[in-house]
Amino acid sequence: MSRVKSVLLITSRGVRKSLSASASKQRELKDWWDAKPKPIRLYEGEKEIFRQGPVLVTDTRISHIDPFDRELKTYMFEHMISLRKNFYQASTRTRRICKALIIVALLTLLFTIIVDLMGEDTRRFIPVYFPLLISLIVGLIVWRDMRPKYRVEWFMRDGTSGGIKTEPLFREWMMNNQGREKFMNNLVDALNEAMAGKAWWPKEVSVNTATVQTPTDNAEPVVTDKPQTGKAELKLVTDHYQ
Repeated sequence: MSRVKSVLLITSRGVRKSLSASASKQRELKDWWDAKPKPIRLYEGEKEIFRQGPVLVTDTRISHIDPFDRELKTYMFEHMISLRKNFYQASTRTRRICKALIIVALLTLLFTIIVDLMGEDTRRFIPVYFPLLISLIVGLIVWRDMRPKYRVEWFMRDGTSGGIKTEPLFREWMMNNQGREKFMNNLVDALNEAMAGKAWWPKEVSVNTATVQTPTDNAEPVVTDKPQTGKAELKLVTDHYQ
Protein backbone atom coordinates (compact mmCIF):
# COMPACT_ATOMS: atom_id res chain seq x y z
CA MET A 1 0.00 0.00 0.00
CA SER A 2 2.84 2.32 0.81
CA ARG A 3 4.44 1.56 -2.56
CA VAL A 4 1.20 2.50 -4.33
CA LYS A 5 1.05 5.79 -2.42
CA SER A 6 4.65 6.59 -3.28
CA VAL A 7 4.04 5.80 -6.95
CA LEU A 8 0.94 8.01 -6.99
CA LEU A 9 2.84 10.80 -5.24
CA ILE A 10 5.69 10.64 -7.75
CA THR A 11 3.21 10.57 -10.63
CA SER A 12 1.32 13.58 -9.30
CA ARG A 13 4.58 15.50 -8.88
CA GLY A 14 5.60 14.67 -12.44
CA VAL A 15 2.22 15.78 -13.76
CA ARG A 16 2.49 19.06 -11.85
CA LYS A 17 5.99 19.70 -13.18
CA SER A 18 4.92 18.97 -16.73
CA LEU A 19 1.88 21.24 -16.37
CA SER A 20 3.98 24.03 -14.90
CA ALA A 21 6.58 23.60 -17.66
CA SER A 22 3.91 23.73 -20.36
CA ALA A 23 2.32 26.78 -18.72
CA SER A 24 5.67 28.57 -18.57
CA LYS A 25 6.32 27.74 -22.23
CA GLN A 26 2.92 29.08 -23.18
CA ARG A 27 3.60 32.22 -21.15
CA GLU A 28 6.96 32.69 -22.84
CA LEU A 29 5.41 32.16 -26.26
CA LYS A 30 2.65 34.66 -25.48
CA ASP A 31 5.19 37.21 -24.23
CA TRP A 32 7.27 36.71 -27.36
CA TRP A 33 4.22 36.98 -29.61
CA ASP A 34 2.74 40.05 -27.89
CA ALA A 35 6.06 41.78 -27.27
CA LYS A 36 6.29 45.25 -28.75
CA PRO A 37 9.53 47.19 -29.18
CA LYS A 38 10.14 49.97 -26.73
CA PRO A 39 10.12 53.55 -28.04
CA ILE A 40 13.52 54.65 -29.33
CA ARG A 41 15.19 56.88 -26.81
CA LEU A 42 15.83 60.54 -27.58
CA TYR A 43 19.20 61.76 -26.29
CA GLU A 44 20.06 65.12 -24.83
CA GLY A 45 20.80 67.79 -27.39
CA GLU A 46 18.85 66.13 -30.19
CA LYS A 47 15.91 67.72 -31.92
CA GLU A 48 13.10 65.33 -32.76
CA ILE A 49 11.77 65.84 -36.29
CA PHE A 50 9.67 62.75 -36.92
CA ARG A 51 8.54 59.81 -34.79
CA GLN A 52 6.01 57.17 -35.71
CA GLY A 53 6.03 53.56 -34.62
CA PRO A 54 9.55 52.09 -34.61
CA VAL A 55 11.03 55.00 -36.62
CA LEU A 56 12.73 58.08 -35.17
CA VAL A 57 14.29 60.93 -37.14
CA THR A 58 16.25 63.66 -35.40
CA ASP A 59 18.56 66.38 -36.66
CA THR A 60 21.47 63.98 -36.05
CA ARG A 61 20.38 60.46 -36.95
CA ILE A 62 17.67 58.14 -38.18
CA SER A 63 16.96 55.08 -36.04
CA HIS A 64 14.48 52.38 -36.85
CA ILE A 65 13.76 48.81 -35.83
CA ASP A 66 13.89 46.47 -38.79
CA PRO A 67 10.91 44.06 -38.48
CA PHE A 68 12.67 41.40 -40.58
CA ASP A 69 16.05 41.41 -38.82
CA ARG A 70 14.56 42.44 -35.45
CA GLU A 71 17.40 44.78 -34.70
CA LEU A 72 17.84 48.48 -34.12
CA LYS A 73 19.62 50.30 -36.94
CA THR A 74 21.00 53.82 -36.70
CA TYR A 75 22.43 56.01 -39.46
CA MET A 76 24.09 59.38 -38.85
CA PHE A 77 23.25 62.20 -41.24
CA GLU A 78 26.83 63.43 -41.00
CA HIS A 79 27.89 60.43 -43.09
CA MET A 80 24.84 60.26 -45.37
CA ILE A 81 25.48 61.40 -48.93
CA SER A 82 22.29 60.66 -50.89
CA LEU A 83 18.64 59.79 -50.51
CA ARG A 84 16.34 58.03 -52.96
CA LYS A 85 12.58 57.81 -52.97
CA ASN A 86 10.87 55.18 -55.10
CA PHE A 87 7.09 55.00 -54.92
CA TYR A 88 5.19 52.75 -57.33
CA GLN A 89 1.47 53.13 -57.68
CA ALA A 90 -0.62 52.23 -60.71
CA SER A 91 -2.85 54.86 -62.23
CA THR A 92 -6.59 54.87 -61.64
CA ARG A 93 -7.29 54.12 -65.32
CA THR A 94 -5.01 51.06 -65.31
CA ARG A 95 -6.60 49.68 -62.15
CA ARG A 96 -10.10 50.08 -63.56
CA ILE A 97 -9.22 48.41 -66.86
CA CYS A 98 -7.60 45.46 -65.06
CA LYS A 99 -10.58 45.02 -62.73
CA ALA A 100 -13.01 45.18 -65.66
CA LEU A 101 -11.08 42.52 -67.56
CA ILE A 102 -11.01 40.22 -64.54
CA ILE A 103 -14.76 40.64 -63.97
CA VAL A 104 -15.59 40.01 -67.66
CA ALA A 105 -13.38 36.89 -67.77
CA LEU A 106 -14.93 35.56 -64.55
CA LEU A 107 -18.50 36.16 -65.74
CA THR A 108 -17.73 34.55 -69.10
CA LEU A 109 -16.27 31.52 -67.35
CA LEU A 110 -19.33 31.15 -65.08
CA PHE A 111 -21.69 31.52 -68.04
CA THR A 112 -19.76 28.87 -69.98
CA ILE A 113 -19.89 26.46 -67.03
CA ILE A 114 -23.66 26.94 -66.62
CA VAL A 115 -24.34 26.41 -70.33
CA ASP A 116 -22.01 23.42 -70.35
CA LEU A 117 -23.84 21.77 -67.44
CA MET A 118 -27.26 22.37 -68.93
CA GLY A 119 -26.34 21.23 -72.44
CA GLU A 120 -26.37 17.66 -73.69
CA ASP A 121 -23.11 17.69 -75.63
CA THR A 122 -20.42 19.06 -73.29
CA ARG A 123 -17.38 18.34 -75.43
CA ARG A 124 -17.81 21.41 -77.60
CA PHE A 125 -17.18 23.76 -74.65
CA ILE A 126 -13.90 22.18 -73.55
CA PRO A 127 -11.63 24.38 -75.77
CA VAL A 128 -13.28 27.50 -74.30
CA TYR A 129 -12.04 26.84 -70.77
CA PHE A 130 -8.33 27.08 -71.52
CA PRO A 131 -8.20 30.68 -72.83
CA LEU A 132 -10.64 31.82 -70.15
CA LEU A 133 -8.61 30.28 -67.34
CA ILE A 134 -5.34 31.59 -68.77
CA SER A 135 -6.73 35.12 -69.17
CA LEU A 136 -8.15 35.04 -65.64
CA ILE A 137 -4.82 33.87 -64.14
CA VAL A 138 -2.86 36.48 -66.09
CA GLY A 139 -5.29 39.19 -64.98
CA LEU A 140 -4.94 38.18 -61.33
CA ILE A 141 -1.14 38.17 -61.57
CA VAL A 142 -1.11 41.62 -63.17
CA TRP A 143 -3.57 42.90 -60.59
CA ARG A 144 -1.34 41.56 -57.81
CA ASP A 145 1.72 43.26 -59.29
CA MET A 146 -0.12 46.57 -59.35
CA ARG A 147 -0.16 46.74 -55.55
CA PRO A 148 1.55 49.97 -54.44
CA LYS A 149 5.13 49.69 -53.19
CA TYR A 150 6.96 52.37 -51.23
CA ARG A 151 10.73 52.34 -50.76
CA VAL A 152 13.19 54.89 -49.37
CA GLU A 153 16.93 54.22 -49.59
CA TRP A 154 19.94 56.16 -48.40
CA PHE A 155 23.65 55.73 -48.99
CA MET A 156 26.52 56.41 -46.62
CA ARG A 157 30.03 57.65 -47.27
CA ASP A 158 31.61 54.25 -46.52
CA GLY A 159 29.59 52.58 -49.29
CA THR A 160 26.92 51.02 -47.07
CA SER A 161 23.23 51.60 -47.63
CA GLY A 162 20.03 51.39 -45.69
CA GLY A 163 16.36 51.87 -46.30
CA ILE A 164 12.76 51.32 -45.35
CA LYS A 165 10.22 49.67 -47.62
CA THR A 166 6.58 48.80 -47.15
CA GLU A 167 3.43 48.02 -49.07
CA PRO A 168 -0.23 48.10 -48.02
CA LEU A 169 -1.97 44.98 -46.87
CA PHE A 170 -4.66 43.41 -49.03
CA ARG A 171 -7.45 44.94 -46.97
CA GLU A 172 -5.79 48.39 -47.05
CA TRP A 173 -5.31 48.05 -50.79
CA MET A 174 -8.93 47.12 -51.42
CA MET A 175 -10.22 49.95 -49.20
CA ASN A 176 -7.78 52.43 -50.82
CA ASN A 177 -6.21 53.25 -47.47
CA GLN A 178 -3.30 55.66 -48.05
CA GLY A 179 -1.93 55.62 -44.52
CA ARG A 180 1.36 53.97 -45.47
CA GLU A 181 1.91 56.40 -48.33
CA LYS A 182 1.40 59.37 -45.99
CA PHE A 183 3.79 57.81 -43.49
CA MET A 184 6.51 57.42 -46.13
CA ASN A 185 5.98 60.96 -47.42
CA ASN A 186 6.35 62.37 -43.91
CA LEU A 187 9.46 60.24 -43.41
CA VAL A 188 11.06 61.55 -46.62
CA ASP A 189 10.27 65.15 -45.65
CA ALA A 190 11.90 64.60 -42.26
CA LEU A 191 14.99 63.03 -43.85
CA ASN A 192 15.34 65.91 -46.30
CA GLU A 193 14.99 68.44 -43.50
CA ALA A 194 17.63 66.70 -41.41
CA MET A 195 20.06 66.36 -44.33
CA ALA A 196 19.58 69.98 -45.38
CA GLY A 197 20.46 71.15 -41.88
CA LYS A 198 23.93 69.63 -42.03
CA ALA A 199 26.95 71.86 -42.76
CA TRP A 200 27.92 70.75 -46.21
CA TRP A 201 29.53 74.09 -47.06
CA PRO A 202 32.23 75.58 -44.84
CA LYS A 203 31.15 78.52 -42.74
CA GLU A 204 34.06 80.72 -43.79
CA VAL A 205 35.40 80.43 -47.34
CA SER A 206 38.06 82.95 -48.32
CA VAL A 207 38.16 83.75 -52.05
CA ASN A 208 40.22 86.07 -54.21
CA THR A 209 38.42 89.36 -53.77
CA ALA A 210 39.49 92.97 -54.00
CA THR A 211 39.88 94.53 -50.58
CA VAL A 212 39.02 98.21 -50.22
CA GLN A 213 41.03 100.28 -47.76
CA THR A 214 39.05 102.75 -45.71
CA PRO A 215 39.87 106.34 -46.68
CA THR A 216 41.80 108.52 -44.26
CA ASP A 217 40.88 112.22 -44.08
CA ASN A 218 39.96 113.41 -47.59
CA ALA A 219 41.93 110.78 -49.48
CA GLU A 220 40.17 108.68 -52.05
CA PRO A 221 39.75 104.98 -51.36
CA VAL A 222 42.50 102.81 -52.72
CA VAL A 223 41.63 99.43 -54.11
CA THR A 224 44.34 96.83 -53.79
CA ASP A 225 44.16 93.34 -55.15
CA LYS A 226 45.73 90.85 -52.81
CA PRO A 227 45.67 87.41 -54.29
CA GLN A 228 45.24 84.67 -51.75
CA THR A 229 48.14 82.34 -51.27
CA GLY A 230 47.08 78.81 -52.06
CA LYS A 231 43.86 77.42 -53.48
CA ALA A 232 40.55 77.59 -51.64
CA GLU A 233 39.36 74.10 -50.80
CA LEU A 234 35.78 73.03 -50.43
CA LYS A 235 35.47 70.77 -47.45
CA LEU A 236 32.47 68.47 -47.59
CA VAL A 237 31.24 65.88 -45.18
CA THR A 238 32.29 63.09 -47.51
CA ASP A 239 35.73 62.60 -49.02
CA HIS A 240 34.39 61.28 -52.32
CA TYR A 241 34.03 64.79 -53.75
CA GLN A 242 37.37 66.31 -52.73
